[in-house]
Amino acid sequence: MRNVYCFFAFIIMSGMLFAQTANNLTGIKASKEINCKKGGSKAVIDTLHYDGNYSNGIGTGAAGTYEAYAFFSATQLATYNSAGNTITSVDIYINGVTKVTSTTIKFRANQTSTAYTQAFTPVEGWNNVVLTTPFPIPATNLYIGYECVCIDGSFPLGSDSGPVNSNGNWIVYNSTWAHLTDLNAAMTYNWNIRARVDGTVVSNDATLSSLLVNGSSVPAFSPTTYNYNVVLPYGTTIMPVVTATTSHNLATKVITNVTSLPGSATVVVTAQDGVTSITYTINFTIAPANNDASLSDLKVDGITVSGFNSTTYNYNVELPYGTIIVPTVTAIPAFINASAQITNAPSLPGTTTILVTAEDGVTTHTYTINFTIATGIGNIYMNNIKVYPNPSTGEFKISNDSDFSFTITDITNRIIISKSNPQKNVQVNLKEFGSGTYFIQIKTNEKIYFYKIILQN
Repeated sequence: MRNVYCFFAFIIMSGMLFAQTANNLTGIKASKEINCKKGGSKAVIDTLHYDGNYSNGIGTGAAGTYEAYAFFSATQLATYNSAGNTITSVDIYINGVTKVTSTTIKFRANQTSTAYTQAFTPVEGWNNVVLTTPFPIPATNLYIGYECVCIDGSFPLGSDSGPVNSNGNWIVYNSTWAHLTDLNAAMTYNWNIRARVDGTVVSNDATLSSLLVNGSSVPAFSPTTYNYNVVLPYGTTIMPVVTATTSHNLATKVITNVTSLPGSATVVVTAQDGVTSITYTINFTIAPANNDASLSDLKVDGITVSGFNSTTYNYNVELPYGTIIVPTVTAIPAFINASAQITNAPSLPGTTTILVTAEDGVTTHTYTINFTIATGIGNIYMNNIKVYPNPSTGEFKISNDSDFSFTITDITNRIIISKSNPQKNVQVNLKEFGSGTYFIQIKTNEKIYFYKIILQN
């Protein structure tokens, strides 16, 4: 048997407000659908309500007409309105349905006008009333509720056990608007009214999935990192171009690129909800000019100078006896934007200089190669290479600890013999070329060596 409690609230036409509690209620029961027409094919994405589980049936115990409402402000509804969401059904709890003669869903924009009505036949407990026409959520305030006409002994208005939210307990009785707590301070309850919102989920994702500068991702990019520092190469004059992709396809972005350097570019992302916003900032600076004026390699006739080191600036190279052509020197700066100016020796012996100027245009280093020419005649035993006998009558031997190739030229630089297949020992016969001075160029895996040999008939 249900317990009926009488709470002094107010007297209207000699009726008193009562609360009837439910026994053994452990949760919300399954809703009964009143109208079979669905509110579209989209999924329910939210429910507008303030209440908890059903607990009390509210009424005067006498015949009367009641209206119960939950109020939602324009601010609360803004996101749904901007997304074009609708209300497709309303859940309400009716207690003591045998005492109820009529029920009507009602939406109000204010306390004096009605925006939507739909009558329905109630059942005991939870009722899910599917709207004949889905109701577009407005950009204004909205009261969501129902009207209930009852006979004697009724407590029809379902409510929870609190705590109360002042927006969730509006009541209209005898054309008078009030909060339930205005009528009885002990009734700190919310009406069991729940509007189901149908439509597309409104995203609040305002992050980026990519952030690029001139087509390349910014270093260490993360959707949750909003500030970046990018150093551009020295001398950059073309403005970098920032592009970005939003994580959510319905988010929007506004990119403001830099117009001068140094400077900052911004990407302002606004989520689909039109409210959530994130700003990504890229701070561009220009690297200072590099002051590296060193060489990474220094070569004579294509072979790296013996003992080369980037911090050693002076070298001595002995050329074979009889050399008259100044060797070709090549120099490679260690930093790509540095420059190397080579001034060849005017004659032999002589000095070739390499002036390296750093990117900054200020820092310089000068490398020098002092060329000398070997003197004297005799057997050659240098760098593990042997050439003997010298002078010879036209036949002599060349040997080395490792494979080598060689070329022999006369004093006019005409090639006499050239052997490109690697070998360690070779017998040379120049008798057919006659007496005179000849030059031997021997190439190993590491270097090229120049020697002079004399032929005497």
